[in-house]
Amino acid sequence: MRQIALTLAATVVLALTALGQSATTLPAGTAVRVKLLQFISSETSQPGNVVRFEVAQDVVLGNVVVISRRTPALGSIVNAKAYRQVSWQWPWWTHATAGKLVFSITETRTVNGTVIHLSGPIEGANPSAMKPPRIRWHHEGELFDSIVLSSGGNSH
Repeated sequence: MRQIALTLAATVVLALTALGQSATTLPAGTAVRVKLLQFISSETSQPGNVVRFEVAQDVVLGNVVVISRRTPALGSIVNAKAYRQVSWQWPWWTHATAGKLVFSITETRTVNGTVIHLSGPIEGANPSAMKPPRIRWHHEGELFDSIVLSSGGNSH
């Protein structure tokens, strides 16, 4: 009976230690899938606008949840240009400039509040169905892949 109690105590100590370490030492390159919480468009977005996301699924290291599903994540609009069509002297001679929309996924937090710096969306993981693009957009609920760059030291 004493052996079982000691084994159980050691298991609890190891689990608590793993939880504390995992939440602050998430390896770079760890995948984090996020869900867009708003509509963004090349027609209405401006560089610098904040883009809101939430973590779409738990990020688990070992058997420990390090970043919980539904944790807020942030990003921003990097570049946005509206679709433009220009007619010159002759009405049949027009030139169109495609819409452009580039955004980033920059950070989220672990279950203990540590800031995690992200890079995303990952190129090629989220192919666009629009060809050729006139107006670019992404809708609420759309999923994007990002990766962990580093864990920050701030926990607010």
